Amino acid sequence: AALLCKMPIAEITLVDRDRSWVKSAHGIERKETSREASSLYANTILDGESALVVADTQMDSRFANNPSVTGDPFIRFYAGIPLLSRDGLPLGCFCVMDRKPGALDSQKLTLLRELSRITMDYLETYRSHRNLSHLLSLEKEVLNRLLRPSSERAVAASSFDEALQTLMSHLDPNLGWLSSRVRNMQSDEIIGMYEN
Repeated sequence: AALLCKMPIAEITLVDRDRSWVKSAHGIERKETSREASSLYANTILDGESALVVADTQMDSRFANNPSVTGDPFIRFYAGIPLLSRDGLPLGCFCVMDRKPGALDSQKLTLLRELSRITMDYLETYRSHRNLSHLLSLEKEVLNRLLRPSSERAVAASSFDEALQTLMSHLDPNLGWLSSRVRNMQSDEIIGMYEN
């Protein structure tokens, strides 16, 4: 983003109630900013899907006294796009900044929007994978706890069908999806797969 927009600074920042968390950055070394210093980011996410472009932060009454404007990193130009979850919740922003006043043409703003969409795709994919991994881990733990007592008897079974029957006889039918999942292993397709 910094290279394509010809800006020295670019950030991906997530905003919470008290501060902003810099998750990725180019041209700047900071991991978080206070709520006061985060007003550029906060104003970005307030605008919904609109870009916030501030040509000169020192000339804008909302930001003239911002610690990031009056002190290090001395931001004078800012352009930010809100990072919105699939359900429209603003999580943070994708932005480029400069230490001198500036502007972005419509083509570069479109590019910034596309980069923010790609960022959200990565965040959503990461979150989905993390949730799925957690669910699979829980499922494995529950299965191990439920099946351990009968596993020795199942190992001694003479066939896959008999082993499943032994395991199923020890499953609580009130377990719903878990019980159904093990019971579905006994379908013709699964047995056929093991017989081939």
